[in-house]
Parts: sequence; C-alpha cells; structure tokens
Amino acid sequence: MQHPVWTFLRLVWSEWASRVTGSLSAILVLLGLGISLAGAFGVQVPAASIIQLATWFLAAACGGQAAYAVWAKEREARNVAEQKLRHAYGLSLEAGTSLDKINRENTLKIRLTIRNTTQIVLSWTLESLEIEFIGIKIIKQTSDVAFILHPGNTMTWFPAEGLSHSQYEDLPRESQGRVRYRISYGLADEQPDRQAEGEIMVKVADNGVDCHWRIQSQSDQAISIS
Repeated sequence: MQHPVWTFLRLVWSEWASRVTGSLSAILVLLGLGISLAGAFGVQVPAASIIQLATWFLAAACGGQAAYAVWAKEREARNVAEQKLRHAYGLSLEAGTSLDKINRENTLKIRLTIRNTTQIVLSWTLESLEIEFIGIKIIKQTSDVAFILHPGNTMTWFPAEGLSHSQYEDLPRESQGRVRYRISYGLADEQPDRQAEGEIMVKVADNGVDCHWRIQSQSDQAISIS
C-alpha cells in the first residue's frame, strides 16, 4: 500500500504539471530553457535574470495552487463521504393492520413497516416490541436477528400474535392500539451505532378495515460501540 505522503506528492505533481503547461507558463518555461542553453554557449541574453526569476516564481505559485487544489478535492470528497454516512433518523416506521377472518387465532394484527430513508445500506434489529389493543396486551417480544435494508426499501414486521376472532368480533366501531418499539441499527456488516425508540398510536375503524396512526413519541440516539 502506497504511503499517504507519496500519494499526496503524486497528486500535487499531476496538478502542478497541468498548471505549468498552460500558454503563459509554457512561454516562460521555454524562455528559461532558452536562456539556460544560451548561457551554456556563452551568449548573454538581456533581462535573463528577470525571466528566470519569473519562471521560478511561476513554478512556485503553481506548486502552491496545486497543493491547495489537491487538499480542496480531498476535503470535498471527505465531506461527501461523511454526509453520506450520516444516518441519524435513518429509519422511518409506519403502522398498519393485517386482517384475516379465516385465521381464528390471529384475526387482526398490527404490523410495522420499516423504511430505510438514507442513501446507504443499513442493518437493523428489532430489540423489543410491545403491542396493546383496547387495553389488551397482544404481544411483547424481543429479537436479536439482524436484517439488511437497502436505501429506499421497506420491510414489514408481522407480529406472531394478534386479536383472536372473538376479540375481533367484540371490537367497537372505533378502537385504539399502541405500539412501542426499540430498534438498534447502523451500517451493514458493522455493529449498530444508533438506537431508535418510540411509540405509535393506532386508530382502527370499521372493524379493522380502516387504519390511522400517529407518532406519539420517538427518539434516535447514538450508542457506544464496544
């Protein structure tokens, strides 16, 4: 692997070479070369020292500009990379219902849809999930399974339990549910570095056919990586 200093010098050399080969630069370089050759043959050229000084000054100025240009490009590339890697509130969650009247044990379920809102691939784990419906605690579960979610994609979490058919039949025309979640996530193939936590209120009407939800609370915090 090439040392960073040599890489920097190589990039500066490339920038410097492109700058000293411009029209004015080329004239001064050729003049300087001509003066040097003439001096070798004992020919005195008027204003030779001035032209040589201007040539050296131009070379030095181009060197400074080349070094700054390399630094500016590297800085810009680093800023772009850092901006891309920022993923606070990188996951958005939505709530919905799943109605299956044939399923007598789990007729009505509240499910979560997780979306990756970033431009990078994320890995996420649903650490805990609690779902209540009209005062009935439907499910409380934890998981340590990590899932990969690509930019802009969504994944739906179907809980293992829901309202039974008899509970569904006893629902009023409008009823409410509550979802509490805690998710750890981060860059794919790396340890999670953020934790999203929140509560979603779900309003179900027409016996589960119509569903509305709103975020009651949410947080997204950095977590230490051990």
